[in-house]
Amino acid sequence: MRVPILTLLRREAWRLAKAPAPDLAAKAVRGAETRALDALLGLTGPGLKVDWAGLAFSSRYGGRFKFPGAHGALYAAYTRSVAASEAAFNWTRTFAETAADHPPGTRLALKVLNLRLTGAFTDVRKGHRALHDPDSHVASQVFGFRVQERGGDGIVYRSIRARLRGTCVVVFRRTALAACREAGTLTLVWDGEAFQVRPAR
Repeated sequence: MRVPILTLLRREAWRLAKAPAPDLAAKAVRGAETRALDALLGLTGPGLKVDWAGLAFSSRYGGRFKFPGAHGALYAAYTRSVAASEAAFNWTRTFAETAADHPPGTRLALKVLNLRLTGAFTDVRKGHRALHDPDSHVASQVFGFRVQERGGDGIVYRSIRARLRGTCVVVFRRTALAACREAGTLTLVWDGEAFQVRPAR
């Protein structure tokens, strides 16, 4: 089946990034991502300088469209609410491994980043069930590798974690990130089993 290519022109997207949180156990902090995203804030325009290798941090799990340990992917969502749902799921997985170290009520402060994306993105929102499997990234990681190998800027796909669904995007190339600015904060609160989204005070 032929997969459509979607051309984005300064399309708005959202991402949540780690902000300083004194009550967060150090072992759960993804330091490389924090430093790289801090470097992005306030930098916009065609001359945007991004520590892309640091931004696209490696993960033991990999990502939906990236193999474990691979670099070069920035995940975001079309709306702020979907970005929050995706972040809550991912941080829940991280905390679940050391739940005993994190009492209920532990707060994780996140920066809200407003992005503008420009480029040619592979659109898999219709069909492609294997690429949206909630329990396995095997097929999607192979697909993502092939898209990136062919020079694609990224992939637009359905959110798996948001209750009301929505659209997510993975960006493979720094040149597709046209702008990035900080747009407030959001807090995730650990209830002992999962993170819940709470407005930052």
